[in-house]
Amino acid sequence: MSPSLLFASNRLLIGGIAKLVLGSFATAGLGFAIHFSLSRSLEPASYGRLAAMLAVCSVLTPIASWCMPAMWIQVYGSEGWAARRWLSASIWIMTAASLVTIVLLVGYVLATEPWRGHWLIPISVAMIFITLGQSFSEAVSIRLQLEERYALLAAWQLFSPVGRVIVVIGAILMGSKSPWGVAGGFAVVASVALAISLVTIEQLRRGHIRLAGHGAAPAVISTGPPPALRQAFKESLPYVLLTIFYTVNTVGVVAIVERLLGPEDAAAYNVAFLTMNALYLTPTVIYMQFLKSKLFRWWNQDRQMFDAAFHVGVMTQLILGLACMVVVVLAAPQIVHLLFGPRYEAAVLVLMILAGEIPIHFVLYTYATAFYSREHIFRKVTCNGIASVVCVVSNLVLTPAFGVKGAAIATICTQVVLLLLYFLSARRHIDVCSTFRVKTVRRSVAYIAKYRAGAAV
Repeated sequence: MSPSLLFASNRLLIGGIAKLVLGSFATAGLGFAIHFSLSRSLEPASYGRLAAMLAVCSVLTPIASWCMPAMWIQVYGSEGWAARRWLSASIWIMTAASLVTIVLLVGYVLATEPWRGHWLIPISVAMIFITLGQSFSEAVSIRLQLEERYALLAAWQLFSPVGRVIVVIGAILMGSKSPWGVAGGFAVVASVALAISLVTIEQLRRGHIRLAGHGAAPAVISTGPPPALRQAFKESLPYVLLTIFYTVNTVGVVAIVERLLGPEDAAAYNVAFLTMNALYLTPTVIYMQFLKSKLFRWWNQDRQMFDAAFHVGVMTQLILGLACMVVVVLAAPQIVHLLFGPRYEAAVLVLMILAGEIPIHFVLYTYATAFYSREHIFRKVTCNGIASVVCVVSNLVLTPAFGVKGAAIATICTQVVLLLLYFLSARRHIDVCSTFRVKTVRRSVAYIAKYRAGAAV
């Protein structure tokens, strides 16, 4: 193997990750700036109500598209060019799921905003467009991942945050103190993202994709019979449930706190949650954007590479998570006071408590890869479903008793339960215990290096 070829391969690897990391950090930075500005310009109660509304949109986001784009990663990884046969059924299901989501959103507004009269229709419309825009924009991201066009993926990640920044700046300049005007602006941005996403879905339906990792497109693509709607529904169901469970366990807690304690406490928890979310950018980029399509290929084509990536990932994420935990515990008061001001003093202790989940959350990203295959994904759904029950029940018990601190404790309990469930389930088909042996890590690193050298040929 020529050293120059190996260097070129590693440079492409590092370059791809670097583009996604820079794009994600820019996205997170803009998102953080948005909430920072809103927390400063709005009253805590108004900010907490807006955060809860956006959390509900996030919870319903996977339902709106029925997570069909996430399923496309799986079918393209296993079927290659023939996966085009899934698109027509997917579009029908996405249409029906969007209608159900609209009904659910209107029902939520009617149940939680009964006293606002003429505001009911604008709030409902805003939440509908925000949810549909968030949901369908995943189709663009998935297409760019399948094409391994990481620069464009990073740029697409910035579209909605940049639009929301413009909205927030406009609201501040006009002196607006209403969260509903901001929500309307967010809806306009989401509607543009929705239009772009619909065009992308139509292009995929026609087969316009530069699929990476499966060779050149054949002159005639043998797709086989198209799946029935029931089959497509069943294939995507695990991804819908996983996304809902994940959202409930994370941003959904903001909505729970708002209902149990009020908008002020929801605002305090959201400040801590946003800080934690920024820390999770690195594992999110690596596992959910850069490696996701590759892991599906490795599971089907190179099981040894899959196992090696798993073992190295666990140890790397554990070390990184522990380091981040120490930094957050020590710097929590400075972070909250500097960024959000004394009005959010309650968020300091919440952030320090949530720091305990950082190494757990980092390692969870790696353990989640053990369930990417079709035959194991329902185990992952079961684990996350149990964790969501733990999240809701522990919040109902601890939050009224201990306030917003109880919500943070409930979050850690949820993460511990999920990690334990992942560990017990993954050991059925991966030697998870050997991960903590030096010999296993060395052998895995050596195999990854060999794989990268072969990829450079």
